[in-house]
Amino acid sequence: MGGLLGLLPAIVLSLLVAAELAFPRRALAGHVGERWIGNMGLFLANGAFVLWLVPALIAGAGPEASPEMFPEGWLGAIGALLFLDLLSYAAHRLFHAVPPLWRLHSVHHTDIDLDVTTAVRHHPLEFAAIFAATALLAGAVGVSPATVALYGTLALAAQMLQHANVRLPARVERLAGALFVTPAFHRLHHSLARADSETNFGTVLSLWDRLFGTARRRAADDEPAAFGVAELRAPRYQRLPWMLLTPLC
Repeated sequence: MGGLLGLLPAIVLSLLVAAELAFPRRALAGHVGERWIGNMGLFLANGAFVLWLVPALIAGAGPEASPEMFPEGWLGAIGALLFLDLLSYAAHRLFHAVPPLWRLHSVHHTDIDLDVTTAVRHHPLEFAAIFAATALLAGAVGVSPATVALYGTLALAAQMLQHANVRLPARVERLAGALFVTPAFHRLHHSLARADSETNFGTVLSLWDRLFGTARRRAADDEPAAFGVAELRAPRYQRLPWMLLTPLC
């Protein structure tokens, strides 16, 4: 089962790319080739970081660490996944609120289009900071590395759907949105309008935004006029070298 879960993001990516090509939600404004090279370049850099660090984290858990999928038990695993999703929500808000952290996170928001590759457009320093903080805090409260890896896999697959340039049926958006972050819900967070981009911070579950008053909803077909960051919309910010340099701009 663990092997199949590991393949989930790749399967979701392939299906969504096909859906975007066949039934795009909206026409893309930027240069697809440049954006994809940049976005996937960041993904490969962050993936290399994970492959390097995960074995060290597992070794650091000690020989008593269980290889089972849910070493905490099913009930404990549900609680751990909820904790990790709340932690992700809190980290997301923090990266918007603290200026030096925002400079890192702004790389994700500088994408002037939204498609499945936007989900993996994260500066390596942001990725490393969140990865390290999650591992430390999860370990401090007893969440196993296996459960952290499970959450990361599910969250990545969910974020690919949320960013994809596809349109879900309005009924699906409405029903799924009662619990989960949907594409229409998350696309508002990428709006060029700051009042919209400072809402809808959830990663997998939308309940944290509703609980803490950061949720904003529109009709499923009510699109933001434009995506991105007002002061970082020059074409160069869609190229990999400038994505890496954006925090210094």
